[in-house]
Amino acid sequence: LTDRQLLFLNRSVTGQSYKSADYAEVTGVVERQARRELLELIEFGYLERTGRGPSTVYVRTEKPL
Repeated sequence: LTDRQLLFLNRSVTGQSYKSADYAEVTGVVERQARRELLELIEFGYLERTGRGPSTVYVRTEKPL
């Protein structure tokens, strides 16, 4: 995990949903980079993605750090 990903995960709440803009705001990256890093967090099991297109949200799973 990167420092940005850890920062976001430490500030996120289990069961809470987030948009890529939320990740971008917390970490200071542009939304395109935020989406790439969020996909990595999905692969690692820390997030689940729901919705499509503009309605996409990422939900924090119960997986501990």
